[in-house]
Amino acid sequence: MGSRTTTTTNHRAKEHPTARCGKLGDPPETRPWTDQPGSQRLAANQVRYSNNLIVWIKISNVPARALIDSGCTGNFLSPQFAKKHGTVTRRKKEPFPLMAIDGKPVTYNKGMVTHETNELPLRLGRYREMLQFDITEAPGCDVVLGLPWLMESNPTIN
Repeated sequence: MGSRTTTTTNHRAKEHPTARCGKLGDPPETRPWTDQPGSQRLAANQVRYSNNLIVWIKISNVPARALIDSGCTGNFLSPQFAKKHGTVTRRKKEPFPLMAIDGKPVTYNKGMVTHETNELPLRLGRYREMLQFDITEAPGCDVVLGLPWLMESNPTIN
């Protein structure tokens, strides 16, 4: 992942009226990783629970546990993380229903995503970008980086 700045916006509002996300089964690591010199690849074998690709990132310079989920059609920030760190949110112009991987609505907010953040600085190792998040629960982590992030940032995952 090279050092660059990109801007990602809400890709779902009109293209995908219903967003989908997977489910975490294992708890994440309890403390952030330290930056290491050299390659900035993400490797499943570097993750304690290799069934889930969980990495430490920084959102506005605050460490956050992030799930990288190629089956999720959005980028999400937990309401608990937003509240704890004073992240400003706003009502979405076009709220949308969020379905779990089993096709059932998520339980948070009666299955509706109604709030979002402004663009926030995200850092993963040396990679940096500005990213807007929708607000919904992310059990076991603070952030879900879904398919829009994967397509925009195109990280090397080994």
